[in-house]
Amino acid sequence: MLEFEHSESVGRHFLRMFSDGADLFPPDAMAEIADRVMTSTVIPAALTESVVGDLCGQEGGLTAHASEIQAAMVGELGLSIASEIKVLDDQLRSQAEAEWSDRSQHFLRHVGFSLLRSRPGNAAQPINPPDAAR
Repeated sequence: MLEFEHSESVGRHFLRMFSDGADLFPPDAMAEIADRVMTSTVIPAALTESVVGDLCGQEGGLTAHASEIQAAMVGELGLSIASEIKVLDDQLRSQAEAEWSDRSQHFLRHVGFSLLRSRPGNAAQPINPPDAAR
């Protein structure tokens, strides 16, 4: 095991070597979008209507009125109900599209899968053996 003494000046030196951490943790639009969704206290009105319909519309479901459930969502859960929610601004949308385009071009190379053909009772056989593709 490697032991070392840590000091603030050494830590700052290495942090500067990686653009103050930006090279180690580059911007990630998908993570930003997920964070915005997870921390939002605003939910779409259409979603609340759907949920209320499911909760109250089934046999044995809640007997409350839709307005009571929506009032509880707002009052007791601290949620806001809006007819339209904008999670993405133009800059974040553009960044996410660029990141996805870049990542998706190489995605399947890193996943490492191959197509298989299988018949009942037989072991799956590669359609194109790995060596044939090279």
